[in-house]
Amino acid sequence: MREVGWLYRRLRAMGGREVAFRFRRLLAAGREARRLASGWSPEPEKLPEDGIVLLDPEPSWREAWRANFTLDTEALADLAAGRIDLFGGAVVGVGSPPRWHHDPTTGITAPLRHGPSIDYRDPAVVGDIKLLWEVSRHHHLLPLARGYAVSGAVRWREAVTGQVEDWVAANPYGRGVHWSSALEAALRLIAWAWIHNLLRLRHEGGLLSCTGEAVRRSIYHHAWFVAHHLSRHSSANNHLIGELTGLYLGSVAFDLGKTGRRWRAAAWRELQVEARRQVASDGVDREQAVCYHQWVAEYLLLAGLVAQRAGDPVPPDWWERLAKMGAFLRAISAAGGAPPQIGDSDDGMVTRFAERWPLRPAEDLLAALDGTIGDPPRRPLSPSEKGFWYGRLAGGERIGLPSPPPSGEAPVIFSEGGYAVFTSTTSGSRLKLVFDAGPLGYLSIAAHGHADALSMVLAIDGDWWLVDPGTYAYHDHGRWRGYFRSTCGHNTVCIDRHDQSRPGGPFLWLRHAPARLLASGAEGAAQWVEGIHHGYDRGAGPVVHRRRVALEGGRLTVEDHLTGHGSHHVALHFHLAPEIEVEERGRGAFRLTRSDRPAAVELVGDPRLRWRAARGEEAPPLGWYAPRLGSRLPATTLCGEMEGALPEVLTTEIRVHT
Repeated sequence: MREVGWLYRRLRAMGGREVAFRFRRLLAAGREARRLASGWSPEPEKLPEDGIVLLDPEPSWREAWRANFTLDTEALADLAAGRIDLFGGAVVGVGSPPRWHHDPTTGITAPLRHGPSIDYRDPAVVGDIKLLWEVSRHHHLLPLARGYAVSGAVRWREAVTGQVEDWVAANPYGRGVHWSSALEAALRLIAWAWIHNLLRLRHEGGLLSCTGEAVRRSIYHHAWFVAHHLSRHSSANNHLIGELTGLYLGSVAFDLGKTGRRWRAAAWRELQVEARRQVASDGVDREQAVCYHQWVAEYLLLAGLVAQRAGDPVPPDWWERLAKMGAFLRAISAAGGAPPQIGDSDDGMVTRFAERWPLRPAEDLLAALDGTIGDPPRRPLSPSEKGFWYGRLAGGERIGLPSPPPSGEAPVIFSEGGYAVFTSTTSGSRLKLVFDAGPLGYLSIAAHGHADALSMVLAIDGDWWLVDPGTYAYHDHGRWRGYFRSTCGHNTVCIDRHDQSRPGGPFLWLRHAPARLLASGAEGAAQWVEGIHHGYDRGAGPVVHRRRVALEGGRLTVEDHLTGHGSHHVALHFHLAPEIEVEERGRGAFRLTRSDRPAAVELVGDPRLRWRAARGEEAPPLGWYAPRLGSRLPATTLCGEMEGALPEVLTTEIRVHT
């Protein structure tokens, strides 16, 4: 019954054309399953051959690499032995070669049947699909291929080629969970293209000359599968950009014949269209999720640099859009630190070059952007392998596109994306406040958006104090999925215990809260912004929420204006980082400190609310922080509540002392 209910809600988010498209694709999947059962697989007109060289093989690159990096042979040995650091958590032993369909954390082995028919969202069927997919993306093989290119140690090359050949043998075309998603096939194509070109730096012929015919056939099968299973209609979000990037890169790095050349041309044309559709003119990715902003920026950077190598014309607005994406990511990041966890985050990445799981992916991406399109490039906080290898892909030449000039606004406004960014200095400490009044997400389902309209986050000297709690879960832990993307899970007002936007499933919103920025400006040393949303149309009657935020030095004033009739339950939340210690001082006043930092924060909530500090509560969930997918920590949430007629305005003051 739950599946029937979800299907009904999903159909509501589709138009007639999409329903017809989904029905045709369902029929095609049934035909494909029957053909696979009889032994069919796509047949290439010729076996793939070496394509366009993406990395210049001149020996000087090794000196440049060794000037900044060293090989971690112990970590390389772990990767070769199937001990893989995933998502910045514990090392997971998956075997050597890996058991590609087995989840060692649950003991479940996913079935080897027609891939598109497997419900990969059901952990009882597949285990932890994120783990299975991450290992089969072959990201962990890039550091091994790079290790061979740098050192010439044949054991690293053999580890790479052995695992690729074993994967192909264990995953016949169309069978198993690794053939259930076009994006997963595209990410594998991206990895194989990089591996091929990294091996070519020492071994002429690269991956193709080190493996058998089955690998060549699988390369074609991957491109065929992606081309025939592209995400469409309401699912055409970052997945489509990733699929097109994989198809394009695979068709450039490998010669797939006439069919491959058609795929290459079509993928590059559509990528240019999707870049304009999915990235706003101010550089904000329309999915309203910082993690996927990074995914899309790296896809577009990779595709643009490959197009330059291939001689495919790159429109000027391609690089301008990328520069704006980098400027937005830098603007919302804490000084010398990470960006906030706004929207969904799956902790994945397009490429991985270092032996250890990258812990600062935003910084790595910015290094890659600055080293290829920046003029002049900014000096990274630390050497970045991603920056180095994207620089090699660019041939050591930068596009030389100037970074967008400062807007001169206070705060800095990203009007189409719906963000305002404040910066301030008090007693030598640097403050950054990010205010979100943007749309819920992209397309009708807004799959990766959170119900966070008019939420805000605050960083002091590079550390986030007021936080977005993150994501925690995607396909399992349903109530936790609901909490981490809910309105009460963000630093904003929740009315009548409802979300601002109406959820319909783990990646489906039935109604989007219309939110927008109203105005912003500066008055003396004070910066201010106002935003509004009309999401509350249930309960005791519609309620309009308008929020004004003003920052002057170390003093932040938040005014929440609520307009509506009747009696309502009102809850105002402020979520704190797990390291924050809280001292209650009565009448809505709290003192916030960290044992490892000198700063202190005083938060004084409106006295008409009943205030308390919640931490690690489970029924219902409140007071949690997810540093990464699958991991949650108790963290204090300051919660003020009231019931009755709506107050005209609720005022909260936050003062930072250093």
